[in-house]
Amino acid sequence: MRTPLATVWRAIDVAYERAHAQHPGALACRAGCADCCRVPSLSIELVEADAVRDHLRSLSDGERARIAALASREDEGFCRLLDADASCSIWPGRPTACRMFGLPFRITPEVSWPDGKRRLPVLVHGAMTLDAQQISSCRKNFGAVPIDAIAREVFVDEHGVKSLLRSAAGPEAAPRVELREVVLAELGSPPPLER
Repeated sequence: MRTPLATVWRAIDVAYERAHAQHPGALACRAGCADCCRVPSLSIELVEADAVRDHLRSLSDGERARIAALASREDEGFCRLLDADASCSIWPGRPTACRMFGLPFRITPEVSWPDGKRRLPVLVHGAMTLDAQQISSCRKNFGAVPIDAIAREVFVDEHGVKSLLRSAAGPEAAPRVELREVVLAELGSPPPLER
């Protein structure tokens, strides 16, 4: 049975597959490149926290202890779940934001008015114009491809992904949680790493 979260993750995987197929060589993302992981703290939805816990529970005691030691490190300006070789220690269970890193994405701007109410962005011929969107990608990816030449089906729509995550989380709006705290709560705090 496919869960809503698995559906979101599969859609992101499909976007990567399309990117590789339609723009061969444009993605520089490789194991060990952690440029996108320079975030010491990452908040995730509770449904993602459940997936992280499920992944951690599937690991051996040795792997669990190693990941607990990584998560317990001091803040050094990057994700504490990175191994020494800059690979992700929880790769199969990594959160949605981590899965999207590297793909071009668009963010629909918030449109606010003096009355404080939010408005839908204006569409032109059924689609938002590129200049009305904030578009980004890893600086290493799509370097030789002009942004308007990137296939539309390769883009990840941040608003759409957030909506899908909220629907995967269920009707109750729960606060987000910190990834590191989820890992440490599941695995416990190990003795300090030897230097």
